[in-house]
Amino acid sequence: MSNILLLSGAKHLHKPLQEAIFKRNLRFSVHEVDHVYFPDTEQYVRIPVEKGLPNIVIQSMYSEPDRRIIESILATRTLKDLGVNYLIGFFTYLAYARQDRRIKEGEAISQKIIIECLFNAGIDKAYVFEIHTRNESALFKNFNITNLSCVKLFADYYVEFKGRKDLKIISPDSRFL
Repeated sequence: MSNILLLSGAKHLHKPLQEAIFKRNLRFSVHEVDHVYFPDTEQYVRIPVEKGLPNIVIQSMYSEPDRRIIESILATRTLKDLGVNYLIGFFTYLAYARQDRRIKEGEAISQKIIIECLFNAGIDKAYVFEIHTRNESALFKNFNITNLSCVKLFADYYVEFKGRKDLKIISPDSRFL
């Protein structure tokens, strides 16, 4: 059985993931990381090891990306320290992914730095959704990353409603996340 660990940016996925796993009779167990903030805003992270060591972590870095990056690094490194041999990370939103090249001298290439931090902490394979990059090949050759896209899924869904006059497309904002 594989264990999935939901970090704070993905806790809202607990129930839907459990339902999907149950419906498909998969051998996965879903758990949430113990995560709190100290008064000085430093983070406390604890992996619920009594439930088995997870080998998959899921995180969205949307909303408070700096905090979510640190939490991801702390959790990933802890899992490796606890003996997880192969760790897969799913990042539904990867913070700092827009800056994939240096345009002006002295700029940080934040995408590369964040990915290096995650892999150095212990991620062995990463799946990211719609990473902002113009040149996947150079970055993805050095790291085991798969860039997933939802464009075809949305396009296929849209085709079903094409031509309807009452069609409205909306996007959630931060109030609903």
